[in-house]
Order: sequence, then C-alpha cells, then structure tokens
Amino acid sequence: MTRAWQRRSSQPFARGAAAALEYLQDEAGYSRAGYHGAVPRDEHDRPLAGHPTGRYVDAHEWVVASFLQHTSRDGDPQLHVHNAILNRVPCEDGEWRTIDSRGLHKARAAASAVGGRVMDEQIARRLGAAYAQRPDGHGRELTGVPQRVKDMFSSRRATITAGVARLAAQYVQRHGRPPSARALFSMAQYVTLDSRRAKPRHEHAVPRAVTLAGWEAEMRAAEIGALADIPAWVVASLDPGTAPGIEALGEAEQRRITLAAVAEVQAARAVWGRSQLLAAIDAQLPGWLGGLDAASVRALLDEVTDQALADGHGVVCLEAPELAETPQALRRADGRSIYSPHDRARYSTRPQLEAEEQLLAAAAERGGPAASADDAAAALGGTASRLAALPGRAKPGGLGREPAPPAPACTWADGLRDGPLPCTGSSPADARSRC
Repeated sequence: MTRAWQRRSSQPFARGAAAALEYLQDEAGYSRAGYHGAVPRDEHDRPLAGHPTGRYVDAHEWVVASFLQHTSRDGDPQLHVHNAILNRVPCEDGEWRTIDSRGLHKARAAASAVGGRVMDEQIARRLGAAYAQRPDGHGRELTGVPQRVKDMFSSRRATITAGVARLAAQYVQRHGRPPSARALFSMAQYVTLDSRRAKPRHEHAVPRAVTLAGWEAEMRAAEIGALADIPAWVVASLDPGTAPGIEALGEAEQRRITLAAVAEVQAARAVWGRSQLLAAIDAQLPGWLGGLDAASVRALLDEVTDQALADGHGVVCLEAPELAETPQALRRADGRSIYSPHDRARYSTRPQLEAEEQLLAAAAERGGPAASADDAAAALGGTASRLAALPGRAKPGGLGREPAPPAPACTWADGLRDGPLPCTGSSPADARSRC
C-alpha cells in the first residue's frame, strides 16, 4: 500500500471526525455557571421550577487532540479517529469551566450522524465507492466487500455476539422467559467490557508489515482471495458523475423518509430530542447524496430535521412557551435565555400523546377487573396481612399506598420474602431506586 493511497483513504476519516467535532462545539459548546443543584420543591414534592437557577454560558472553543488509529484492540483492520477533548473550556467572561456534559450527551447522536455522513460522502467521491444501509440499520457499509471478509475481520463483534447469546440462554434457563431489550443491552455492555483487551503499549506494538502479512495469511487460509484484492472490489463501484444525488429524490420519497425517521425515534422512546431525529433521518437517506462537502451535509440534515419538526408530520413540541419575554441582555447568541440549556426542547407525536391520554382515562375508570388482596399478596410471595403491614398509609379511592418517611433500617419487602433484599426504603419504587 503506497503512502499516496494511505492519505487518499484516511483523509475522509479525519474530515468526518472534524465535522463531528465542529457540530459538537456548536450544539454542545456550553458550560454551566452559578447554582445548578437540586430544584426547590413545595410541600407536595412538586418542583417549583423547570430547571436550576444557574446560567448556561457559551463555550465553543474546545481543546482537542485527534489520533488516527488503524486497528482494533483485537488486531482487526479498523481505521478510526480518537478525539481527546479537554474538559476545560474558555467562556466569554474569561473563566475556564467544564463542558456541560448533559448537552454533550444530547448532541452526540447527531454529531455521529454528521461525521459519519461526511466521511462516507468523501470516500464515495474520492474513490467512487458505493455505500448501502446495513441490514440491521446500524450505519452504512461499502457494498463491494464480501460478507465472509467482513465476518473474518470482525472478531470483536463475533466475541460479543457469542457472549450475549450465552448470557441470554442462562437468563431463559433461570427465569423461564427471554430477556427484555433492556436486559440484552446490559448483557452486551457487560460482555463488551469484560472481553475487551488492554491496548498494547507503544513498545509492544506489532509492526505494520507483520500485521499486513498476518491478515494476508488469514485470507489465503480461508480461500477468500488476497488482501490486495479488496481495493479493486470497492473502488469504482459507484460513478459519481452519473449516480443520482439528493436532488433526485422526489417529494413523495422525501416525505416517506421524514415519516419513517419520526416513526423510528417514536418507537424507541416516548419523548425524544432533535439530535435523535437528525440521526434517524440520516439513517433513512440513501447511501449517496451526491458527494457533498461537510458544510452541505450539515445544512441538508439540519434542513430536513427542521422540516420534520414543523407541522404536518404529527410532531408536537412539549416545551412550554415563555410566560414573560426574556430581556435581550439575558439571552445568549442562540436566542435562548441564559437560564435555559441550548437543546431543551423535547418532542413526541400526536398518536403517542393520544395513546397516553387513553391509558390515563382507562386507569381512572372504576369497576374494571382487579386482583384481590390475597392474589396480589400471593404474586409478591406473602400474605394479605403482611402486605397490609407495609409502612405507609392508604391513598384515597383505593389507589394504593403513599410511602411513609424513609426508614433506612428496614427493607420494604422484609415481610414478603425470606430475608431482606440488598436495598432499603419505604416503598417498592423507593427500594428499586436505591438498588
């Protein structure tokens, strides 16, 4: 592999990483000043404000060190960029503060989508390489690489998949039912961390020539071709001069993409933000947009996202309007109040809100089927008398029990199980929150 080819193939990764960082600095480049502790509550435990009284200040000039990496921890080919961000940023008042981590977390889905799309557009334009959405919906992949080759050099994924399958089988054997999506996510996290190798120290790193020779030997042994054949499978699989770009999408297809993205984020969560919708829209768009540069990619994704949030697609903004107009002196450059985070708005859809209203109305109806006290106690593994002895007092209308003041010395299920649980509290919900 020549140095010119290395530069040609690695530059799109660097530009994609730069585009993601630029997006983060613009959308999550804020710090918190003043008091950002707990929100005061009234005698009914209701918050007296929607957020703390501290300020959110502009902090868009980050210090970042980027490192281009060529392999995974397991030694598979994996060209990627590590960005180390200094968690101290200069603010407009001259103070250095930490980055608002909540805003950073909200913006990361959109930043990843922008960076990935810029990288793909650069590779497609430079190399004439065609992209397609993965069957599992998790990103795009080059269409010219055979599946056997991708499987061979995805040993990390194979390890995690096998580990999760083993834990899932143990779960079914123990509980008699398949694990939930949340349980599978926790299993994947555990296997990922438990099986992750330590990065080799620089003095122990394998020379590049030895690594390439090892990959070549693996492919020869599996009889799936030569390592040097891979560029020919990928390059020129797309003709940038004739392939239709984003301008070829008709109005009907654009609407289908928007509605599919809205449905995707709504199916994943009841309430969501703009960043998650932007990432879903990027996943619905075709693999080739016309070889757009970084600025055009971001402008396109922002425009389509704004259109999706506008009326006509069933999206409802859940952010309450300002009760009084904020003076200009108390607004940031983004137009928001200095006491409000940048990406505070949350969204849902009308069908979701209507379904929730129906559930609330059904829950308030009387005369429906209900379990007896004995049946409820049996489901919890105890008796009705022990259930009645739990701390707290009955709510009006038979709607359950209000928790008594916390009593850390006892567990809520002491009377229902053989021995205390490893968590304390005064109600089942409180106990779960302390586990």
